[in-house]
Amino acid sequence: MVRVRLLTVYNKKCHPHPPQSVYMYKLVFLCEVQGENIQTGFDIEGREFFNIDHIPVLSEGRILESQIKQLYPIVMDGYETVYFD
Repeated sequence: MVRVRLLTVYNKKCHPHPPQSVYMYKLVFLCEVQGENIQTGFDIEGREFFNIDHIPVLSEGRILESQIKQLYPIVMDGYETVYFD
């Protein structure tokens, strides 16, 4: 995968993530798949494409369904601005 651009910088305290002992900002990048294989690593258990209306169970410590649904139209409509909390 190749990073295309930064989509957002989320302040996790501004969203209903499960509580954590550290203060964290989340940076979300738009990436583009190149070739047919996506390499897995310590942070990827699997990979699939899914319909925005059928989002699978997420690791809510990392990303929320509401955040994906906020970013979806930004990507689909080609907005170039970066969202900051």
